[in-house]
Amino acid sequence: MTQTFRHAPYLRIAAVNTTSSRNPSERPTRLLPGALLPAPWLAGGLLQDALPGVRAALARGTLQMQTLTLSPGTDWAHDRWLRQHPALAPLQLPDGAMAAVQALAGAQSAGVAAGRQMHDTALEHGHAGNPPAAAEASASHEAPCWLIQPVTFRLTTDALLVDTRPQALVDEPLARRLVEAMSPLLAERGHAVTLLDATRWLVTPLPGAGSWQLQCTPLETAGEQHVDALMPEGPDDRRFRQLLNEIQMTWHQLNLHEAHDLPVNGVWLNGPARPEAARALQGLLAQGLQPDTRFLAPRVQQDLGAWLDALPVLDDWLATDPAHFSCLLAGTQEVHWLHATGLPAAMTSMVPFPARAITPADTGAASRQATAGGLLSRLVRWLMDRRGDHRGTPSATGRPAGGATTGRKGAENPATPGRDHDALSLLFRDEAP
Repeated sequence: MTQTFRHAPYLRIAAVNTTSSRNPSERPTRLLPGALLPAPWLAGGLLQDALPGVRAALARGTLQMQTLTLSPGTDWAHDRWLRQHPALAPLQLPDGAMAAVQALAGAQSAGVAAGRQMHDTALEHGHAGNPPAAAEASASHEAPCWLIQPVTFRLTTDALLVDTRPQALVDEPLARRLVEAMSPLLAERGHAVTLLDATRWLVTPLPGAGSWQLQCTPLETAGEQHVDALMPEGPDDRRFRQLLNEIQMTWHQLNLHEAHDLPVNGVWLNGPARPEAARALQGLLAQGLQPDTRFLAPRVQQDLGAWLDALPVLDDWLATDPAHFSCLLAGTQEVHWLHATGLPAAMTSMVPFPARAITPADTGAASRQATAGGLLSRLVRWLMDRRGDHRGTPSATGRPAGGATTGRKGAENPATPGRDHDALSLLFRDEAP
């Protein structure tokens, strides 16, 4: 049976496991993917009554907010921040690799022996291969791993799109059935698959087998683009497309024997992830970096209600330790650093990038765009309300169809230039450099 390694959700396990080994006097710097929003989403005083603790600390000058200078790339800003950090930059990781590196780092931090995983899975499918000791020796040669995630490919009138929302319907028993169905296909190609959790599966070359030569597109950047433009590219791209087709056909056969229709119909590949990159990331985690993805899914899925629900955690963290508060708020384009004034040198060294203060001058034309965008988005929401259809529309007053529709104070106030220059609207704004 395919092994399952139980640990916390994406990006959290390594931080949790390493805190016990750190000096109690050290404090975390939290990396929050998806915490920045497009400017139009923040119009209309959306954050006017949010985060009273952070707002008061900014007014007193005990908190500072800065924008970090990053090189451009096709992946999201939190992945670029990690790839460009001095701890990982010498490894020259390609765009799209960080999700797999994070998964491998989490698996290793959880005490997973990669070689024994591969050996056990190979035995299960009739590939006796080498004994565990030899498999572990093979793993030490830095063979790349890959992260596979279940997704839904959705056909529209003019494009084939990828949808991540059905991932929430994949629990561990279903994930086990899906992985067991696809394991023989991977074993035939010299790879083993391991469950990390319900929606993250680690694929590793078997001893003696070569790894794929591919460059991948991060799942978070897929959006509403045609899938053909997002497929992995490289010498093995045709082999992967064939594997993807066979997985889809196998799952279709599995679907015939399930009590309910499968919520997913394909997989998304992320990688490559070499063990040396995972070890470099583990070093950052051991120093105090704590990635936390509670904002990422709401941001990707344009669920503004869920994003707002996650926001009060910043006030909670600030109240717990105001003198050592340090958070990296990341979006698609930028990373903003919100931190206590006068942090210890050990904490500031975690963020070794040039930074500049965030000021109202940063808004410029974007402030006017936010005002117009806010008016337009409210008109669209009003029309959707009349139709009873919230699908696909970012909502400040509630979730899409099927979710709660609780109103939020300040979310529907008219957009004004004064509110566009609100400190929190500047802090949470994601704009192209």
